[in-house]
Amino acid sequence: MIASSVGKMDKDVESPIFTSLGMFIIDEIHYLDKPSVFNIIGGGGFFGLFGARVALSFNNTRKAGFILDAGSDFPAEIKDIILSWQTSTIIRDNPERLTTRGWNSYGEHDFREFKYLTPKKRIDIPDIIGYDFLLQSRSFHFICSADRCADMIQQLEKVQGIAYDNPNSAVICWEPVPYSCIPENLSRCQKILSKVDILSPNSEEAARFFGEPEPFTKPELESLADRYIPYLTKEGNQGLGSVLVLRCGELGIYVCSKKGYKKWFPAYQILNPSPKVLDCTGAGNTACGAFATALLLGHDWETAGVMASVASGLCLEQLGVAKLSGKSDWNGSDLRDRIDMYLQWSKLETTTDKVLEDLEK
Repeated sequence: MIASSVGKMDKDVESPIFTSLGMFIIDEIHYLDKPSVFNIIGGGGFFGLFGARVALSFNNTRKAGFILDAGSDFPAEIKDIILSWQTSTIIRDNPERLTTRGWNSYGEHDFREFKYLTPKKRIDIPDIIGYDFLLQSRSFHFICSADRCADMIQQLEKVQGIAYDNPNSAVICWEPVPYSCIPENLSRCQKILSKVDILSPNSEEAARFFGEPEPFTKPELESLADRYIPYLTKEGNQGLGSVLVLRCGELGIYVCSKKGYKKWFPAYQILNPSPKVLDCTGAGNTACGAFATALLLGHDWETAGVMASVASGLCLEQLGVAKLSGKSDWNGSDLRDRIDMYLQWSKLETTTDKVLEDLEK
């Protein structure tokens, strides 16, 4: 049985501009010094969807796509949250299995342990073949190893009949999964980058591919980014070319394109005079979803960087995802106001009107 926020007649649904093939997980989190929490929405793919939904707050929210496998234990309150976003999320109900669940434990010095409590359910290309509107998405978000990224792109090429080094193919936004970021996999990473439009590791992951410690200064991070650029040769993104979106924690996001665009976007909560940071889980995935979606809407690096920063800052304010009221009010404050405040704090060259104009296209 399929319960879907887009209804049964998916042939009439507009194809998304962003579809995440990452995972959905329901987390329980255990702490040393405070009560445990349960039924927290998680999973890198779902946080990517969250970022896309934030960027679509002034547009057709159906332009964000996702597939979610709900087991017999799927909480009704979580389903209500997902349906309230009005995205093109397919919820596949299966009473014969359990929803993917994770166990998280935070110890001293924020040391984190994680394990799956139920069998994990990944989303692969065959999963979207049955939904034509998802298969025609303008971008796909992968969180995986280089080998799996290459395999999924190869499957897309076969199904869609277009080579993914072709600039007219869908945009690929790839986050390398942390365990795969080791020197032994560097050549595999470099090889697949010719078919990737948006590469987005965090700074630690990017350094680990070279067997190096994470850099913490802007010059060192910029030098690290430059080592990836020669391999990002795809000419997609409406002629803008490929890009590295390097996520650098408190320093923000560094956007470095093949065609020479280079800019730092400061972290939202670092600039915020009254920062609210409860949990960092999913902030990077959220940034990816917002960046890719805003880029495809506005064709502008600046707008994409602003939305990645604003959306990831919003992700930090609670466990799980932010609370939506209406269409563009997140955690009790309108997204327009968040964008306006961020631009005042960061002193970036763009304007709120320009960002909103891009997001409404």
